[in-house]
Amino acid sequence: FVQIGRLQMPTMHYLIFFFLFSYEFCCVEAAPSSAQVCFSYLPLQAASAAISYVGLVAALDRPKGSMSGDSGSLVRVGPSQVAGLGLFCSVPKIAKGTILGTYPGTLIPLEQNLGKLRKYPCCESYIWRFTDSKMIIDPTNKFGEIEEYTYGGSVATPGSIWICRNLLGFLRKPTFLCRINEPPLGFDVNVRTEENLNERTITFALERDVYNGEELFIDYGLTYDRSNYGPSSDLEA
Repeated sequence: FVQIGRLQMPTMHYLIFFFLFSYEFCCVEAAPSSAQVCFSYLPLQAASAAISYVGLVAALDRPKGSMSGDSGSLVRVGPSQVAGLGLFCSVPKIAKGTILGTYPGTLIPLEQNLGKLRKYPCCESYIWRFTDSKMIIDPTNKFGEIEEYTYGGSVATPGSIWICRNLLGFLRKPTFLCRINEPPLGFDVNVRTEENLNERTITFALERDVYNGEELFIDYGLTYDRSNYGPSSDLEA
């Protein structure tokens, strides 16, 4: 099924619609009384349907999110003393209020991603769930892994993941913002997040000035599992 706002429709119905529309159009233009002439246009109809389907995937399943302006040159990904990799300031100073960008990934209904969450539970660390628990932004690949770029695609749309990666790769988005960790106990956040439920975006902006080499942190919320975090003394060393 394809999600259009609050409406879900079977993807194959779109493919059939575009195929029949192209078929009927070619028949009328060629010779309304000759079925043989109509069938000679089948390759054109198939190509038209394929192009339309790719366009549909590009419109619905391409990755959302972006880095703002030159913010991609202001930060770098590197080893974190908190957990795995983190995002760090790579210039002398980034001023308070600087907008880093919006969280990248594919916007899909939560229920459509439950199978992936069960099969690859590690992807939950990177998936952003909106506060209404209706939609999520998923930046991971089909194996639940985070890569340098997110390509989009949805398991609910046949062929969508392959199309987004192999035909629509130019629409990919960098995953810098997916690397921001939460600070350990005793440390404060330096990045705030702003959720827009109407536009389904999460904007990241600096809470205060940050300086070269400083790791960026956001608040993951009260229920987040922090058992794998390193001791706060590691950051003081």
